[in-house]
Amino acid sequence: MHVKAIEKAMGDKARFILDPNPTDKFGFNMLKPGPFQDVRVRKAISIAINRQEAQAVFSPGDPPGGLFIPGGPFINPDIMTWPGYNPATTDKDLAEAKRLLAEAGFSNGFKAKWLARPDWLERAEFIAGQLKKIGIQVDIESVDAITHTDRQCAGQYEFGMFDTGNERYSVPETAPSFI
Repeated sequence: MHVKAIEKAMGDKARFILDPNPTDKFGFNMLKPGPFQDVRVRKAISIAINRQEAQAVFSPGDPPGGLFIPGGPFINPDIMTWPGYNPATTDKDLAEAKRLLAEAGFSNGFKAKWLARPDWLERAEFIAGQLKKIGIQVDIESVDAITHTDRQCAGQYEFGMFDTGNERYSVPETAPSFI
């Protein structure tokens, strides 16, 4: 199916919303010794990322929330109250993220390398800015798609964004360039 064909057939009954969540394809190498082996670190990262800011950057004009439609069978009705999603709890979320990092032994934060493909640099930069708020310094390493996949399969990464890509390329307009 194509976006334009659906819009032509359905008019204003169809709406396409970009995926605003920069963490939807997050991957941590938990087998490699380091901070990502600790669930508290992974939780701190998740709650420190402000999804409302991500929405404004990556999908401006779309309604706030998750990827699934409110009232649908796949949505959690309380998603907007979750840490990282609720703009009213941003300061509390950051404080909790810092507490979790300290409890895990990283009260001063740490440095980490993010493996990124060129088509995901904007999201990597956004994540780096978000994590800086809790003391995690992210060094972004941009590599071509083949190198990215090779390193992912070999476990030669700390964390980054990983995607099989199959679910979104059925609509050509949404397929990113891998060059």
